[in-house]
Amino acid sequence: MKLSWRDVHLTNENIYNGSLSRLREYNWDFSHLDVIIETLLNQRPDHDVYLYGSVESAQDHSRPSANNDNAVQDNGVQAPIIVAISLPTGRVPTRTLGYYCNQTVVEHIYSFDHLNYNWTRAEDPCYSNRLYYLTCCTDFSSVPDADSAAYYEHEHTSLFVLTPRDITTNTHGNFVVDSLTFDFTDEDGEECTESWDRSDDAPLREHLDEIVDIHFRDASEEVRARGRENIEQVSHPITAVQC
Repeated sequence: MKLSWRDVHLTNENIYNGSLSRLREYNWDFSHLDVIIETLLNQRPDHDVYLYGSVESAQDHSRPSANNDNAVQDNGVQAPIIVAISLPTGRVPTRTLGYYCNQTVVEHIYSFDHLNYNWTRAEDPCYSNRLYYLTCCTDFSSVPDADSAAYYEHEHTSLFVLTPRDITTNTHGNFVVDSLTFDFTDEDGEECTESWDRSDDAPLREHLDEIVDIHFRDASEEVRARGRENIEQVSHPITAVQC
């Protein structure tokens, strides 16, 4: 059975209040998706294809009627968007997520593990093991309190929020970043927050090594290496706020 668009996780939507389920229940027409996937796979046999979804406003402001009084009732309509990315085999689009909340003006970069995201390979043999799609395996047996930030976390999360061109570079092409703040999970499963400041701390890679020594002191080499990799993902200078 070929992949359904409903299997692709939709980012920037609340997963706890039923909004995501209602979007999937509607009969959106994605009959063109298979053709796009097959075209991308055939055009570049040395590339894999990755699918992820997002939620956007369904109102078309280019239509004359979109701005009249009769269109007000359609302002809240949301629609799913499926994005296909073609990359050389062995690479992945990203394993981090950008979080931004308009109400609190808070920005974070999360690892996939934080929100239980994963790139899952489509099993149908017609895709030749070269199609992956975004999934979210959150455990719904324990739903966060509706008044907590965690309840709305997925609603304010998107895969791509910054690109290298959004941050100034110097004459050598290096990013001009002076400080970083990042969250990660330590060896005991506790959420930790650390920061790096160019003026006060050791070079970033050395600083990350020191953080691993502190938070993964009693862990095995394998766990330390995995922890170091996760920390480096969420603290990459591309995701930092320029000072």
